[in-house]
Amino acid sequence: RANAVISQLRIVNDTGHGISQESIKKILNEYTSTANKGYHSSGSSGIGLHFAKSLATLHKGEIWVTSKEGEGSSFIFTIPCDEGVYSEDEKTKIECGFVSGSDEMVRLEMPQTEQSLPDELKESNPTIMVVEDDENLLSFIVECLNDAFNVIPEKDGLSALNRVAERNIDLVISDIMMPGMDGVELTKRLKTDVATSHIPVILLSSRTLPDEKFEGLSAGADFYIEKPFYPQILVKHIENILSTRKKLIEQFQKDISLAPSEIAYTKADKEFIDEVTSIIMANLDNPELDESLLLSRLHISRTLLHLKLKKIAQCSATGFIRTIRLREAARMISTEGRSISEASWLTGFSSPAFFSRRFKEYFGQSPKEYFSK
Repeated sequence: RANAVISQLRIVNDTGHGISQESIKKILNEYTSTANKGYHSSGSSGIGLHFAKSLATLHKGEIWVTSKEGEGSSFIFTIPCDEGVYSEDEKTKIECGFVSGSDEMVRLEMPQTEQSLPDELKESNPTIMVVEDDENLLSFIVECLNDAFNVIPEKDGLSALNRVAERNIDLVISDIMMPGMDGVELTKRLKTDVATSHIPVILLSSRTLPDEKFEGLSAGADFYIEKPFYPQILVKHIENILSTRKKLIEQFQKDISLAPSEIAYTKADKEFIDEVTSIIMANLDNPELDESLLLSRLHISRTLLHLKLKKIAQCSATGFIRTIRLREAARMISTEGRSISEASWLTGFSSPAFFSRRFKEYFGQSPKEYFSK
């Protein structure tokens, strides 16, 4: 046809077992695998033909399959070469570059390197560790997350475990089936160590049986995502986990009836917050109460104390002590009928004026305004 769009056509053949005609009808439209469930010794990344189809469609192309059982399959896809098929919104700014082996200058998208990102942007982004032994899939996940997060790649569970405590990690994404330490064991180790128990974990796996999912979640994983997966869904899970934790902190700051341990997600973290809170409550009226007393009772390093409270309660040790004091003072005034002056002394503040200033910083209102509601 005169108005036909010129396309590049590519064919990928395999010598596998082939696909039945019934499976061909749906393999491109659903997350369907004709292979055995579980870990594939061939090293399959698990991204799936459905994602391949979504990429072809995104580029105005097509993809289809021909196959004969016992002889293998052919995967054919086309991508238009005509710039006119794309709208202006679908085009991206790209630079020119030379491709080795070609006599022509072609346009290549030049990816933004990590070094070109502003330091303040990198510091403000959450830091995600991705643990995956399949190099292709590891690179793919890192590429999907790089725009919104600082990403640290690791190729096995043991190296990840050794590095995670050294880095300020906000979340871990791990494959399950890996040589050496697998993802389930890595999750158990992270969730039972006080230094790392606050870190959310997302497990990725092609293991889809209920018992297999239960094993991963029982190890302490926050989410279990089956391969293949949509990258957008993975990103959304990460955003939801981090956002939910932030909102819970905000709720804790407003609701004095919420117990401090309720802001923690794991058993180890709840026990940690309970222990810190009990030490503060036992010394509530002591104006000299500070992080030194907490360190002497908890027998942990100053670095670990600040890391745990920063990740769980989003404040320093000094800030957490002040938070418990202010919340307890507010409880005394509202439920015991204590005066503002009396409550300030009983909770270790040096003067009612200093107490009122700190109270307004925390609750957004002066004590008189807060309790006149």
